[in-house]
Amino acid sequence: GRSKKCPLAFASSSDPTFGVPQGVGINLLGIAIGCVAFAANSGSKAVMAGPDLIPVVFFAQAGASVVAYLSSISSDPYSGCNDETTHHRILGGGGYGDSPDPCVHRRLADDEVYLDDDAKMQVVPTTLAAMMIGNAVTGLLFYGLGKMKNTAAVIGFIPAAVVAGFLTCIGYKVIKLAVLITTGYNFKLKYVKYIGEDLPHANDPWVPLTIALVYGITLYALKRKHIIAAEKLILGFITVPLIMFFVITAAMGVPMEQLRQEGWFLTQQGDGSECTTGCPFTVTQFWQGWGIAYSGGRGNGVAWAALPRAIPIFIMGSVMTTLDNMLKLTSSEKALGVDLDYNHEMKLGGKATMFSSLIVGSPAYGQTKFNVMNLSIARTSTSEVPSMLLGTISVLFFFSGLAGPVINIMPRFLLGGLCVFAGVGFLYENLWEARLVMNKFSFGIVWTIFLVNFIYEFFILQLLPLGVQPMLPGLLVVFCLGLILATFEFMFAFMHAAKPPI
Repeated sequence: GRSKKCPLAFASSSDPTFGVPQGVGINLLGIAIGCVAFAANSGSKAVMAGPDLIPVVFFAQAGASVVAYLSSISSDPYSGCNDETTHHRILGGGGYGDSPDPCVHRRLADDEVYLDDDAKMQVVPTTLAAMMIGNAVTGLLFYGLGKMKNTAAVIGFIPAAVVAGFLTCIGYKVIKLAVLITTGYNFKLKYVKYIGEDLPHANDPWVPLTIALVYGITLYALKRKHIIAAEKLILGFITVPLIMFFVITAAMGVPMEQLRQEGWFLTQQGDGSECTTGCPFTVTQFWQGWGIAYSGGRGNGVAWAALPRAIPIFIMGSVMTTLDNMLKLTSSEKALGVDLDYNHEMKLGGKATMFSSLIVGSPAYGQTKFNVMNLSIARTSTSEVPSMLLGTISVLFFFSGLAGPVINIMPRFLLGGLCVFAGVGFLYENLWEARLVMNKFSFGIVWTIFLVNFIYEFFILQLLPLGVQPMLPGLLVVFCLGLILATFEFMFAFMHAAKPPI
C-alpha cells in the first residue's frame, strides 16, 4: 500500500529515532525556556512564551533546502523512471515487492529527491545545525532591536498591509502542511489529481483531508463566536474526536497495525528493532538531539556545504519572526491591559532565543493567544505560577521522551485539522476582515502578495531546477515584493497627505 513508499530520511532505521518526536522536543525546549524567562522577568507575569508557526515554517524550509542539496550529491538509481506511470504502479498495489524493475520502488509522495545511505545520515544533523544558526540569528535580531531601543520605530515603519500579506502566506503554508500530513502529497499542481484517488488497498487521500478541513474550519468558527471558552473548546475538540475514532475502529475490529498500514497515522521507516515500514514512533531520549547536533551525528555528520543555501531562509525567517514578535507585543499589551516596555521584552526574548538555540530549542517569545487563554483561566496578569507551571510540564515531558508515543495516538486528520485551524485564521482575518480596517489600496496589497505567493508556489516553483527550488521559496519572492509594495504605499500615503485642499 501507500505505506511502502520510501519517506524522506528524517527517521533513522536504527535507534535513536528522529522525525516528529525530535521536532516536538525542539519546541518543548523553546516553551520551557521562554515561559520560565518571561515569568521571571517580563513586564506581565501572564506572558507565556515559546515558538509560533512562523519559525516552524522556516525550519521546514531549511530542512527542504538541506534535503535538496544532499539529493544533488546522491546517485539516484531511479532517475530514469517516469513519475506518472510509476505512481499508478506503486499505488495500484499488489505484487510489486519482488519486481526486478527499480522503477517499481520509486518514491512518489516527495519524488523530487532521492537520498543515498550516506546522505540520509546527514539530513538530521545538518538540519539541526541550520536550525540552530537560524535561531541564533533571530535571537540576535531580537536583542539588537531592543538594545538600540528601536522596537517601536520598526513597528511603525512596516506597513500593516505588507505584514498582513506576509501572514496570509504563512497561513497558506500551514494549510499546505495540513494537506501533506493528511494525504502524503505536497500541495502542487502535479499532485492535486492524486488526492482524490480511490485506492483499493489503503486509506484514500481525500478522506482524512476532508475530515481535517471540516474539523479545522468548524473549530475556528466556534472559537470566533466565543460560544465556549477557548481552552475548553480546544481541549474538547482534541479529546472527543480522538475518543470517537478509537471507539468506532474498535467496534469495527480494526487493529492499530492495519490503521497504520492504511495511512491513518504518521509513521516512520524503522523503529530500530523488528519493524521496517509503517512503524510507530518510539520513545526519543532527551540527549539524542544534543548528541546529534554537537557530535555531527553518526556517519558523515553535518554537510556544511548545504548551509550556505539556507542563508536566504535564515534572513527571511529572522525578519518575519522578529516582525511577528513585535506584533504580538502590541496585541498582548492591548489584550492583557498592561503597559509593556517593548525594548525590554525584545531583549528578554533575544536572550531566551539565543540560549534556546544553544540547546537545540526553538525561538522563545510571547504568544498572544496563550497569554489571553492564561488570563481567562487564571483571572490575573500578576501571577507567574501558570507560566512557570507550563514551563515545568514542558521540561518533564521533554525529559520523559514521550513525544513519540503521544504522536502515535494522534490520527492524521486530527493533526491536519489543527493545522487547518491555525492556518485558516491567517487567511480569513487578513484576506477578508482586513477590508474593514484598510483602504482599497492597502487591501489590494494584501491580496497581491497572497496571489503572487500562491501562483508562484503552486504553478511556477515546480518548473525550476531542483537545486534552485529551495533557494527561491515563495516567501522570499513575496518578501522582495513586499519591500517594493511598501515603497509604493509610502509614496501613495505621502502624495495623499501632501495633496492641497480644494
